[in-house]
Amino acid sequence: MPDWRSFGDIDDTKIIRGPCEAFGISDILLRDARISPEVENVLSQADIDTSMLLQTLLQRVAEQRDMRVSYLEELATIDRENLQAARRKEDHTPLVYRTIRTLAEKGVLKDIMNGV
Repeated sequence: MPDWRSFGDIDDTKIIRGPCEAFGISDILLRDARISPEVENVLSQADIDTSMLLQTLLQRVAEQRDMRVSYLEELATIDRENLQAARRKEDHTPLVYRTIRTLAEKGVLKDIMNGV
């Protein structure tokens, strides 16, 4: 009897089947997870319609793949935004201080203050 996995075109090398720190999936999260009513319905009819069971598996594998890709893209976006924010946080105080000192030394600051 052939293995049931041979009936579908499934690349299961990347399927997350248990806890996965990279995606924040813990034992507790998996333990508390519930099967959706849609999948529960399919599972209850598995002995009647194996093609429906296989189709559900293929859909769930595709959904997981899409969620993994979306999660990784979101992490990359957050990293880019954090890097951009860090660049914007550059301290310009020394530059401002030097500029004001130079203006004061040349007497320009005094003229500005008298004009106010």
